Amino acid sequence: MNSYCVLFFLVMLLAACGTHDQSKNTSGAEKGAPQLGIYVVQGDSVVVPPFAVEVRLSDKANQELAARKETIIVAAYLEGVPARNNPSLVNRTKEGGLRIGEARVELRTGRTAKFAGIRFARPLYDQLGDKDLNVLVNVFSGRKSTENNLLSCTIIQEKIGALAGQTRLVTGHLIEGDD
Repeated sequence: MNSYCVLFFLVMLLAACGTHDQSKNTSGAEKGAPQLGIYVVQGDSVVVPPFAVEVRLSDKANQELAARKETIIVAAYLEGVPARNNPSLVNRTKEGGLRIGEARVELRTGRTAKFAGIRFARPLYDQLGDKDLNVLVNVFSGRKSTENNLLSCTIIQEKIGALAGQTRLVTGHLIEGDD
């Protein structure tokens, strides 16, 4: 009887050790989310790789924004090319692209907008012919002191594959009075 108890104890100990090791491996797999090329899949969403935009304005523009307690908006618009010409797609642009989404960062004091965690629905990803999204970045004033934009800035227009993990520069000046 004692030999059965010892054998039972050893079997339970081995099973517990095996289960413990297995749970460690499972939690490690959960930390590494599935990938779709440069994208990460989280549930029914696809996450765009992070990128940043540095805004460098003229001295006069910086002074005017500070005097008006104005912010800067950095807006990123994501668009893709559909796999086939399907007029029933609801997110179509006038040019025939597929509107994926947009994200905005409002800068109050700093001058670098960090875009991370931008998500879009997996069905949109599945409709893309070219999986490397087009990104358009525009910069404008926050319109706190006036309904009009105060800034004239360069734009960024790149594929997300080239932009991923990078910081790009946008320069700008006042639309009026920045000679």
